[in-house]
Amino acid sequence: MAGQLKIGGNVIATHAGSEGAGTVTLDSSTLTIGSNTTVQGQVQYSALPVGTVIQTQTTTLSSTSTGGTTSTDHVSTGLAVTITPKFSNSKMLITWNSGSTHLNGSNDNCRGNFAIFKDSGSGNAMVPKSEANIVVNGGGLVAYFNFSSQAIDTVSNTNATTYTLMAKRYTGTFYYYNPYSGSIVDVCMSVMEIKQ
Repeated sequence: MAGQLKIGGNVIATHAGSEGAGTVTLDSSTLTIGSNTTVQGQVQYSALPVGTVIQTQTTTLSSTSTGGTTSTDHVSTGLAVTITPKFSNSKMLITWNSGSTHLNGSNDNCRGNFAIFKDSGSGNAMVPKSEANIVVNGGGLVAYFNFSSQAIDTVSNTNATTYTLMAKRYTGTFYYYNPYSGSIVDVCMSVMEIKQ
């Protein structure tokens, strides 16, 4: 049964449809909810303002004792996150953290490149401006480094999308994770969907 709820002469809500069904529409332009009020139910994503973090997906590698490549083309490091966007125009903020090892300058083994690739069902493609170049020089130097970076991707559909940290070497062997020092850093990735 259709009807209206009025408070102080103002229409607060309108019901359209049959009794026990139909739609209730809040008509007040301003709805103030007290601090001691609990709102139950599911918030619609479409009602959230621009800039809201809709969801976050993360992964952390449990074994970080090995990792390295001699490939001059990007190969997977094994660090990847899959996320299914709620909106077809969202921005994805991708952040990652990894280590790298430099054993000595003569081996040129801390010279490489990280990049984020994405696959939403049509093959891998590099996320623009997601590359991070790592170049360390120094004869006899033994060092372990912690690298963090981030990139922003704009999706064009709501297909499940996998973001993968890829790596390639420039010279020698590019070691990533913590192959000679144990687990000194968390090797992890997070992807946040941000409403536009």
